[in-house]
Amino acid sequence: MDVKELFHALADRMPWLHVGRLILLDAGIQTSRGWDRSIPSEVSEEDKDKLIAHLQQHQVAGEKALQFFRLSRQQKQAIEEVASSRRAPASAFKEAYPLPVSNSEMAKLEPDDPSMVTRLSTNQGIALIFASLRTFTERIKVPSSDLKESRRGEYEEVIGIRRRKVRAFDALWIPRQGNYVCSAVDFPFDAPQDFPESGQAYMRKQISTMLGSVVEPTNFWKAVDGLYRSRDGRVVELGFATDNAGVKHLKSRSGGRCIRQDLYHRGGSAAVHDEITPFRISVQWDLAGVRDNPARLELALHGVSRMLYEPKSHIGTAVLRGGFSSSHIAFVLEKLNSAIDGE
Repeated sequence: MDVKELFHALADRMPWLHVGRLILLDAGIQTSRGWDRSIPSEVSEEDKDKLIAHLQQHQVAGEKALQFFRLSRQQKQAIEEVASSRRAPASAFKEAYPLPVSNSEMAKLEPDDPSMVTRLSTNQGIALIFASLRTFTERIKVPSSDLKESRRGEYEEVIGIRRRKVRAFDALWIPRQGNYVCSAVDFPFDAPQDFPESGQAYMRKQISTMLGSVVEPTNFWKAVDGLYRSRDGRVVELGFATDNAGVKHLKSRSGGRCIRQDLYHRGGSAAVHDEITPFRISVQWDLAGVRDNPARLELALHGVSRMLYEPKSHIGTAVLRGGFSSSHIAFVLEKLNSAIDGE
């Protein structure tokens, strides 16, 4: 496997500062400013194996829309048995794995259902990994230099709309401990909110087929308020309503500050006697990383204000940013459950 191909696969998936830089340090590779300046001329086979293992773990747990499905002991055993016998069919994705398909191969493909590419088995659990091509439309600013000189003065700004192709990896994570399975669907940071939906529908269908019955994801609506009231982690984004029907949306990702302790927020919440009801929240935690460089996980529950007035509000998806290990999935689930239980 070519070193540059491997690095491009890593860079295509991983945020640099709290993920990419850490996995390179863990593999004993000196880092500089960003991916392009950190590509070595050669890498030992041992370090290359470490990087491949990190890539596979990121395909399970990195930049994901998570859905959790609680199961009975019998249901869990049934899924484990089916998963242990699954084999990946021949496909362009399987042939390229653990790398994504090349640009030339991607140009030949159109969006379709995910195709299984491998089964990973570790001490923590089993992951069935699926690959697919997905698309979304994005708006981009067109430089004035791309226009004919005679037309440049006619527009203040030119916006183009194009279809962007994404090489997605989704995972069905089956931990050895616990009464749940997890659908972990790729959700790039700059993708639209509905990007994971087709992958999630496919993963729910896979789980239901394995069980022979329809399953629905766990509802984490109550965890929104629980995460806010907890003292755990740093709240970096908060959407909430006050008792006078005002709706606010705060963000604070710089400087390691927590919105709970923000003077403006504390003053405002005190003015309404702390009678605020959150509907959207993002929380960060710094975990042990590599060489005193922390891993920074962010868990987000993307509710909307109308949910406050619905009889049965439902948030079935938890968004995980900064993850790169299946242990990070277990970490955020523990935080979600604690928030629901009010611990």
